[in-house]
Amino acid sequence: MSESYPVPELHLANLSIENFRGIQRLNIPRLGRVTLVAGKNSVGKTTLLDAVRIYASRGQYVHLRQLLASREEYAPFTGRGNGKPSELDWSRLFYERRFAPNVSIAIGPNQANERIAIRMMPMSDLTAEQARLPLGDVIDDDVIDAPLYVLSANYGGKERTYPLLFTYDPSASVVRSGRDTSLYQR
Repeated sequence: MSESYPVPELHLANLSIENFRGIQRLNIPRLGRVTLVAGKNSVGKTTLLDAVRIYASRGQYVHLRQLLASREEYAPFTGRGNGKPSELDWSRLFYERRFAPNVSIAIGPNQANERIAIRMMPMSDLTAEQARLPLGDVIDDDVIDAPLYVLSANYGGKERTYPLLFTYDPSASVVRSGRDTSLYQR
C-alpha cells in the first residue's frame, strides 16, 4: 500500500523531541547544514539520530518496526512452539517505557503542527470510527490472553493506525501465528 504524506523539508532549521526512548524533552534551537553531535557513551546520540530517521520516514510502521527489530527489543512473551520472542516491545519507543493515550512521542521542528506524533492506546479506547478496523486478519488463528493495542502515527493532519499484539503485562500470554500485522489507514 503506498502512502502519500507531505514531504518534510530536507533541512531542519531546529528540532524538538519529546518522550522518545531515553529523551524526555530535547530542544535544539538551531541546526546547520551539517551538525556535529558528540558526547560520551550512553548520552543519547544514537537516539537523536533514530528520532531524525523516524521524522524523515514520517513515522511509517515499517521504520518503527525495523528500529525495534534491529535492537532485538522484544516483548517478554514468546511465539508458538519455538520459545523465541515473537512480538516487538513497542513500549521501548517511549521515554521510560511509559505510554498512555495522553502521552505522545513528538518529533520535528519546534512548530508543533509540523511534528510527527506517535502514541499507543488500548483498542478498547478507540472511537467507534477507529474501532471499525478489519481485525479478523490480524487476530485470526491467534490465541490472545492480553489487551490489544494500536499504534497511532499522526503527521501532516493524517493519522495512521496500526493494530498490534502487545501487552504491557509480563504475566500475560500472547501466542502469535507468525503472521505480520497489517497496516490500516484512515
